[in-house]
Amino acid sequence: MEGGERIEDLKLILSRVAEIATLFDDDGILVRFMNSNVEGNGIRSAADAAALLTKASRRAGAAAGVTFGGTTPLAASMHSRVLQGVVLPAAARGALAKPVLVISITDGEPTDTPKDAILQARARAGARVIRDARARLAPQYGPRPIAFQFAQVGRDARAQAFLSKLDQDPGVGDIIDCTSYFELEAEEFARKGVNLSVEAWLLKLMVGAIDPSYDAEDEGPQRR
Repeated sequence: MEGGERIEDLKLILSRVAEIATLFDDDGILVRFMNSNVEGNGIRSAADAAALLTKASRRAGAAAGVTFGGTTPLAASMHSRVLQGVVLPAAARGALAKPVLVISITDGEPTDTPKDAILQARARAGARVIRDARARLAPQYGPRPIAFQFAQVGRDARAQAFLSKLDQDPGVGDIIDCTSYFELEAEEFARKGVNLSVEAWLLKLMVGAIDPSYDAEDEGPQRR
């Protein structure tokens, strides 16, 4: 079933991101979940990522546990758990030593109200998301202080359409990249005569939001 495949894809992406990121930053990565208070700090390897997910799954019966399913409060969780919870406090302390890369792994269309709340300066619930985060960080850290990668697992067509909209937003699209599930990305590259390997797909996932040349690789006519 695709649901099981999505979970395995999520685990694969998280483990590979942890391994690759540690090549550039000895501190490892921070992990936050949309629907849970479980946190992972200093995740440096595939083993660390697997241990975090195992620990989180064991707590799934409790209020703070992680369950793979439910709603997708993308804007709300980005605001509370990532920006307000980590990035903006660090910026206020002058503790951001390098630009921040936020990687969101999701399988569904957002359930925020409105659905494009993550693009707005202020969502209905008062959440300041991508536009506002950039505006607040830029005076101290320059025009590209933060970048956002949205990685899709599964084949949900509405999720794909939403992520494509994010990628091409005229206001903040330059700091956003959206990477579809491997098979769809491979189709996009094949139209240009390029055979996409899993390794190249993971590389795009890691640097697409930072390097515009990677972001543009899969933006064929159907995604413009």
